[in-house]
Amino acid sequence: MKPAQRSIAAGLITALLLAGCLSLESIAQTSSKSTRTKASAAETPDTSEAKAPESEMRAIIEYYVVDRGSLARSYPVANSPARRDRFRKFYADALERIRKLDFDSMSQEGKADYVLFKNHLEHEFRQLDIEEKQLAEIQPLIPFAKAIVDLEEARRRMEPIDSPKAAVILNTLKKQVEDTRRFVEAGLRAGENTDAIRVKKTIAFRGVNAINTLRGNL
Repeated sequence: MKPAQRSIAAGLITALLLAGCLSLESIAQTSSKSTRTKASAAETPDTSEAKAPESEMRAIIEYYVVDRGSLARSYPVANSPARRDRFRKFYADALERIRKLDFDSMSQEGKADYVLFKNHLEHEFRQLDIEEKQLAEIQPLIPFAKAIVDLEEARRRMEPIDSPKAAVILNTLKKQVEDTRRFVEAGLRAGENTDAIRVKKTIAFRGVNAINTLRGNL
């Protein structure tokens, strides 16, 4: 095993150990915190003196930015399948709406904004597919990810904690972390081992980043 590969694997093992430092007490404490929502009131401008926008797409894009920000706050857990599915629908709906617009009747500014906005939506939609594929590639390094995401999403929904159930989940998480660490270490050693985890450098880096993100959720 090359020194660079050992360094990457060592970093991954360290991250896995840190991810295992979860406790029922910390879950209970964080779950007791209530989330506060802030409502913002938008003032209606005086349209009698307002000038017509230069681009027909301006209002559509402004509403899109506001809606996307609201959606991101509603689904803040990174690597969450629920977040990914909701954003996939959000981008698909936005694309469907602009396709119904009369492109030929737009001004040059409107047409330019239309093309740029459409490209943006298609790019974001593709990124979700790429993200899903990359998560599948690092799944052997983060078998505990779903349990952590589920705990965090339940906390944000302010669901009451079932202490015995939470204890079982945390014990399972601890075992998964220890097993994964052992399999990664086995991958550093020469020889045949069916349980060993051997991954490319890029996937190892993604695994470390994903683990750090999961730690941040808890």
